[in-house]
Amino acid sequence: MSEFKSAYSTRLLTPEDNEKMLELLKASPIESGDLSICFDRQPDIFIMANLKYKPAKYIGLFIGDRLIGFGLVGYHIGMFNSTAQEVYHLSNIFVDKEYRGRGFLLRAHRMFFEEVLDKSLPGYAVIMKGNKNAERYIGWQSKKYPYMPKSSLLSEYDVRNIIITTKKRESKEVVRKATGKDIGTIISLLKDEFSNRLFAPDISDVSFQMNIRERPDFSISNYYVVERNSQVIGVCAAWDCSSFKQIRILKYSRKFRLIKNGYNLIAPLLKLPRLPYPGQAFKAIYITDVSIKNRDPRVFNALLRKVYNEYKQKEFNLIVLGSYKNDQLLDATNDFFYQSVESNVYLYYDNDKTRTEIEQNNRKPYIDIAFL
Repeated sequence: MSEFKSAYSTRLLTPEDNEKMLELLKASPIESGDLSICFDRQPDIFIMANLKYKPAKYIGLFIGDRLIGFGLVGYHIGMFNSTAQEVYHLSNIFVDKEYRGRGFLLRAHRMFFEEVLDKSLPGYAVIMKGNKNAERYIGWQSKKYPYMPKSSLLSEYDVRNIIITTKKRESKEVVRKATGKDIGTIISLLKDEFSNRLFAPDISDVSFQMNIRERPDFSISNYYVVERNSQVIGVCAAWDCSSFKQIRILKYSRKFRLIKNGYNLIAPLLKLPRLPYPGQAFKAIYITDVSIKNRDPRVFNALLRKVYNEYKQKEFNLIVLGSYKNDQLLDATNDFFYQSVESNVYLYYDNDKTRTEIEQNNRKPYIDIAFL
């Protein structure tokens, strides 16, 4: 411990640190008993952050020259009490197993929070339930660490990992890929959805067209729409993010390895997607930019069935989507086989008035699963 106290240092990370950061990710897998999974960011961990945040600041903790932890504070324009303003997202915090529980966030708290406190910015973090090392700092303040903002539980976030198996019967609704002619309608739908969602992006024709240009492997054809009586009543985008983020299998348990090998032998016969081998990633498609008139889960289900069948043909393993817990739109997944992963969403604030306003007006934050 004395070595840690005397030798640690913090600094802003740059693209020159990319390889060290990726190595630390692999050394910090999620262990589930049968699987060891890395939320990888090959080939460049800065790509995803720079797509959403302006600026994106990765902060590293070192022992000598050894990187032992890092985290991201990303700034973006988001909705706050129905007004677009600058907010921040604290995320992607990873610490070497050997040094967990030693207060990385406290030791780097000035670098993370000094600027946001100077600007009186609201912020948020999404922490997987059960991550006690991260959760212990929520609501925690001390005069010894003056730059730690106030924080409290805001909401819960439910990620649904739909496992692609056999083909689904498609809905009777008219579901098709969007074209350039739909852009105005899509923007209008997204504005309706995002205007009342905490931290949602401020959507406009300019920002929408910028997303089309800047997102890798993304175009208007990534959007699917539901059309009823010649009116578009629902939209979502299906995005293959594998060029900058992956759910990588590092290891199977012996029992699960046998199951995986047997499954992959019969998968071609049953026209099922193969499971990845250790070192490979699941082929995952992320659902983003969702807006459904009247929040009708049946309309969203029609979209999901279309996406599911199309990406089954491309041998994808997963469809990943998320929303605040108890969102009625999540009922659209009920007739799919899925795994649910729940997290808590925490609010960072500098005065109690901000907290009170949010608690009274909005506990439905918008978290874009494609950038989580």
